[in-house]
Amino acid sequence: MVDHNDFWDSNYYNHPDLTDEMVGIAEELLKVKLPASYINLLKIMNGGYTKGFAFPMAVPTTWSENHIPLDTLNGIDVECDEDIHVAYNFDEFLGGLVSDDIYGEG
Repeated sequence: MVDHNDFWDSNYYNHPDLTDEMVGIAEELLKVKLPASYINLLKIMNGGYTKGFAFPMAVPTTWSENHIPLDTLNGIDVECDEDIHVAYNFDEFLGGLVSDDIYGEG
């Protein structure tokens, strides 16, 4: 599992600190309960560049034959062009992350 304190690289866009009020608004608008692990990451830094991770995939994606790179984490994007099952929950996703060096990305 990725260490939450060693996840973020830089907050290039200087996003404001995440507040409980912001989480509540997002959950109300999206009609979902956001995972605590996701909220905890965003409380450390509210989106930005990661230290460079990848999620191994068994199926090709538009990014690669065998992985999805995770160099940024911005939150929720409702305009995805492609839906691919990656993980059943955010904890499973974090648990599956590996250094992108193994894919020659780092």
